[in-house]
Amino acid sequence: MNLPELQKKIYNQIVNRDYPSKTAAVYAKKIYDLAQYYTTIKPDELEFDDIKKYINHQWKISKKPANSINLMVSAFKFFFNDLHRKKYSLI
Repeated sequence: MNLPELQKKIYNQIVNRDYPSKTAAVYAKKIYDLAQYYTTIKPDELEFDDIKKYINHQWKISKKPANSINLMVSAFKFFFNDLHRKKYSLI
């Protein structure tokens, strides 16, 4: 599955759980960005440390604002904990 297909699939999964379409779009984009960062690993196969490294990179290296980091964490919690039942404690 290529990345745009992945983003669309994630978007549909989020909308099907009665999230607003704007939230679904933002979450799908954040997960898409994560998948672009780790091109050799499928997003649902990432380990907790991989996610922490990505968030840390976005915060410290890319200088993303706090609200962007919070959205990212919420999207990842939904994707990993709700959809894939990983139960990562991201906060």
